[in-house]
Amino acid sequence: MDVTLVVILAIAYLVGNISPGWLLVRLRRGGDVRQQGSGGTGATNTARALGRWWFYVVLALDILKAACAVNLPWLAFDGRAPLTYFLACGIAVITGHIWPVLLGFRGGKGVGPFLGVWLGMGSLCWLYPFTLLGPILAGLFFLPLRKGAFMCALCGLMGQPLCFWLVSKNALAAALAAVIVLLIQFAHRSNFKNAFCQK
Repeated sequence: MDVTLVVILAIAYLVGNISPGWLLVRLRRGGDVRQQGSGGTGATNTARALGRWWFYVVLALDILKAACAVNLPWLAFDGRAPLTYFLACGIAVITGHIWPVLLGFRGGKGVGPFLGVWLGMGSLCWLYPFTLLGPILAGLFFLPLRKGAFMCALCGLMGQPLCFWLVSKNALAAALAAVIVLLIQFAHRSNFKNAFCQK
């Protein structure tokens, strides 16, 4: 394996470890944001601790860190990196957010970084971020099931790798996109259980 790729994957993972929610709660109130609510470090749980406007601050910072991390191959390979390297960095930054070694492998659920990865992929092709739009909108057709718009959108995301393949024509890249989607859905497994498995 390319040593440079290993290095940028490690950097992307460590960037994912940076937790704006955890840091802001620590600085403004003291304590650990994970001791309340969902137990995560993301924007929603931070808003529970600091107020709703902090949701947007943390979400924006989580999006930004992932958008930067996914574009590390531009710097490392002078713009000659294959598409799969960018997606691998996306997997690394989301993994670092959900399971941060610096926080004892207990982080957030990855929605902000997930959005950041796909917005960052727009640097390669302006169509890549739009591969999220169709599946999310399709997921909203499940709204009559009364499971909530967010959960329906998560279900719709299962179609995103197919949309990405149709745009990129790269099967391996689409497989990596599927891994990214599965990471987010795995992080939300308790939400799926509550929404679909309980009577």
